Order: sequence, then C-alpha cells, then structure tokens
Amino acid sequence: MTPLAGKVVLVTGAGTGLGAAICLAAARAGADIAACYHGSRPGALSVKRRVAEEGRRAVTLKADIGKPREAKAVVQRALSAMGRIDVVVNNAAIVRWAPFLDFRVSDWDETLAVNLRGAFLCAQEAARAMVARHIKGRIINISSIGGILAHDRLCAYDAAKGGMAMLTRCAALELAPHGITVNEIAPGAIEVDRTRREFEGPGMARRWKKIIPVGEWGQPEDIARAVLFLASDDAHYITGQTFVVDGGQSIRLSQP
Repeated sequence: MTPLAGKVVLVTGAGTGLGAAICLAAARAGADIAACYHGSRPGALSVKRRVAEEGRRAVTLKADIGKPREAKAVVQRALSAMGRIDVVVNNAAIVRWAPFLDFRVSDWDETLAVNLRGAFLCAQEAARAMVARHIKGRIINISSIGGILAHDRLCAYDAAKGGMAMLTRCAALELAPHGITVNEIAPGAIEVDRTRREFEGPGMARRWKKIIPVGEWGQPEDIARAVLFLASDDAHYITGQTFVVDGGQSIRLSQP
C-alpha cells in the first residue's frame, strides 16, 4: 500500500524521535521526503539514507525555524529541491523546564518562537505554494496533551501547544476553500531519547504504567501512523481537529 505515492512530505524536527519515524513511515507509504533539522545532522543524514533504501527521494535541510527568515527559507528550499510540497508536518519543538515563578523571559520567547511561530510560518509559506499550484495539501501539526492538560514547570511549552490548537483551527477555516486540510496530533507520553532522559529513575516505568490506562508508553510509530492517516485521501473530509494519541492518559480524572 502506497497511499502517499507521488507526494512530497516536508517534516520539521526530522532528525530524531517522532520526526524521524514520520519521515520513514511516509517514505514507506510512497512519499519523497524533505527532512528539516536544526541540531541533529547525523540523525537527518541517517533518515535520508533510510528513505533512499525505501526507494524514495530525500533531501536534508538545516534551519532554525525559530527565526522567521529561516522558517520561510526552508520551505522555499524544499520547493526548489523537490518541485512541490503536498504535506507539511510541523514537528519541531524545544522544551524548557522551570517553575512558573522562576521562568525566564528568554526561555519563554525561544519556546514560543520555535514551537508556535515556527509552525505558523512553515504552514503559511507552504500553504501559499499549495494554493499557487492548486495542490489540495495537508498540514499536520504535532502538538501535545500539554496543550490540553497542564504540566508542572512547563508553562511556555504548554502555552505554545495550546496556541497550536487554535492556530490549527484558524488555518483550517481559511484554507478549506482551497482544499487544504489542517489538523493536529496531540501525543501523550512517547518513548524517545528526550523523554527517557527526563523521566528516568527507579520506579518510573511502573509509575507510567499506572498513569496510562493502556499500561505502556507510546512509540514514535504510533504517531507516525496517525500522520499517515491524516495525510492520506481517506482523511480528506477531516479538518481543524485535534487527534489525541496518548493511550488514554488524558481521560483519567486523577493520577494514581
């Protein structure tokens, strides 16, 4: 099955974790890949090699999407290299931990610049290209249950993800007449290098099993499968929606 055959997928934050898994899943589904990365060049090059092994084209593009000029430029570079963009996956994000009373303005600004403004700029620039080329494209924002439920010491991250939900709806409303859908996926606890570092320690695995109703962390491939669905023609009538992929974590009234 190659539901994305002939499509070009641009993924930000593509060098590690969710981004890498999304790139590989899209390639297996028939897509060519524009892999945008910032600090994970070895990971991006590995993604490029593995995409090529699937028989698909791939290009790696370095950019700091927290900077407006670079966010717009990376979309144009992807267009130049690949000829078109059919799907944008806004996955790039940073995390800054600190108590609310001690949270620094510089960390707040950096977090919102990458996690929210960067997603807006990449989506806007790609949507302009889709409209100009009459492409009925897909924009998929990778959010978090932190945009729905609050975390301790993550005020900027959660605020950005909450803003992404409304960005998704506003963009979906205005782009619908052009045949472009915009949706977001809100992952819960997904096992990647960053979360393993943040939540390591004795008893942590047992604690997560109690918090998550299905009894285990999610895997990057769980998010990648949701992306493939929203990028496919099967989801052509779905727009402006938040898909929570969290093993039921967000439905529990209280944590054990």
